[in-house]
Parts: sequence; C-alpha cells; structure tokens
Amino acid sequence: MRDEDTLNSYQALLDSDDHEYIVEAIMGHTGKNKRDVRFKIRWAGYGPEHDTVEPWDNVVGNTLIDAYIDAHPELERLRH
Repeated sequence: MRDEDTLNSYQALLDSDDHEYIVEAIMGHTGKNKRDVRFKIRWAGYGPEHDTVEPWDNVVGNTLIDAYIDAHPELERLRH
C-alpha cells in the first residue's frame, strides 16, 4: 500500500531536474554475461512496487553492484 509520504517523495523526484535515484539493494539477477544480465533494483525511498530491472550498462560502477558481484562469483566475468 502506498502512503502519502511515499507518493510525495516519488513525485518530488519525478519533478526534479536531475532525476537521480539511489540504489538501496540488489534484489536479484538474471543472465550471466554483459549482453543478457539484468539486475532487479530496489530504489531508496521506494517499495517493491517500484523495483526495476536494469541492464549492465545502467548499473556498471555502482558500489552495491560491485558487492553483489563479490557475493555471486558466477558474475565475476562482468568485470572484464
């Protein structure tokens, strides 16, 4: 269920010029190489209903992605 604060925060981000979102957690992934890997992202300040699935090019360099790869050795090849 959405509460008023969440809706107001979401609208404030949509209305901002920078559209910067902060990754709260990596919820999972599919695929194993740069071409087909996708990460399910939980955004800070948002609930599961706002999770998105992002390709490698959208998340490369994020510190939480790096930590997620450390915990999932099968993804190590993404760093090369």
